[in-house]
Amino acid sequence: MSEDLDVPEREHGRVRVFAVNMPPEEVQPLIDAWAQDEISAVSRPTAEAAQSLLGCNGLDTGEIELFPVKDLEGVGLTGYLADGHGVPMAQLAPDKTRLDALEGYVLLVLSAAFRSQPASIVPNATVTLVGTYGQPRTDWSSVPMESESAAPFSGAGPSPREIRAQAQRTGATVFAVVIGLITLLVAWLVFG
Repeated sequence: MSEDLDVPEREHGRVRVFAVNMPPEEVQPLIDAWAQDEISAVSRPTAEAAQSLLGCNGLDTGEIELFPVKDLEGVGLTGYLADGHGVPMAQLAPDKTRLDALEGYVLLVLSAAFRSQPASIVPNATVTLVGTYGQPRTDWSSVPMESESAAPFSGAGPSPREIRAQAQRTGATVFAVVIGLITLLVAWLVFG
C-alpha cells in the first residue's frame, strides 16, 4: 500500500487530496445536510459516506471536506490549499497544474480526521489520491544564547526577605532624618 494511504498514530499537519469520480447526482446524497459549515459553506460527508469512500471507520467528518471544485472559482484548488489550509505554495508548485485541472468533486482529508489513531485508507473505485501535503509546523528550535546575562542564575537577585530588610532600613533612615530636621527646626524656633 502507498505510504500516503497509511496513516501513522498521532499524525498531524497533513492534508490528503482525493478526486471523487462520480456524477453530481451520486455525490450530493453523500453530503451531510446538517454538517454544512455556515461561515465558509464547506460541505462535509456523512459518516457512512466517509467510511464508504475511504474504507476507514471512526473518522471525524468535521475534518473532511467534500465539495465541487467549481466552488473555488477565482481561487482554485491550489489557492484554497495554500490560503485555507496553510500548505506552503512551494510544496504545491510541482502539482499546481494537476490540482487546478481537477473537475467534479474533491475530498480533502485532514490528519485530525483520524483522531490520532493509525489507519489504512482503502479508497473505493471512485476515489483517487491526488496528493498528500504537509502543513508547516512551528519551528521551536532556537540558537543557544551565549551572553553573560543568559547564563543560569546570572540574573538572580536578592531574596524577598533581603528586599524587605533593605526597605525597612531605608524607611528607618528616612524617618530618622525627618525627625532630626524637625528637632533642629523646633530647637531653632525655641532657642533661636
